[in-house]
Amino acid sequence: MKKTVVATLLLAALQISGCKSDKGDGFVGHWTGEGAAAKSSLDISKEDGVFHIDHHYYNQFMTRDEVNRLEATPLSDTVLQISTALGNVNVRMEDNAVWFENRKYLKSK
Repeated sequence: MKKTVVATLLLAALQISGCKSDKGDGFVGHWTGEGAAAKSSLDISKEDGVFHIDHHYYNQFMTRDEVNRLEATPLSDTVLQISTALGNVNVRMEDNAVWFENRKYLKSK
């Protein structure tokens, strides 16, 4: 009887510890650019463990707004990695801001 109680408690503890949110969930939302990125924004969503990043920006050469649709995987709670043909690009969260292509984005409220 005692072994059954211990096994049940152990199983319950393992299930509770597995209910933690997935890596990178803090990235989900709308982020607006600051400074050099003032005319751009990031819309980040998550589906089946894959992060979808819509990078909205103004293309000064084409004189129009454009959207670059990207996919990323979480490396940790504070880093997403985008794989491209030219290599990997990281999106990093630091002090309630997201850094993408050396530009700072703040979460909209």
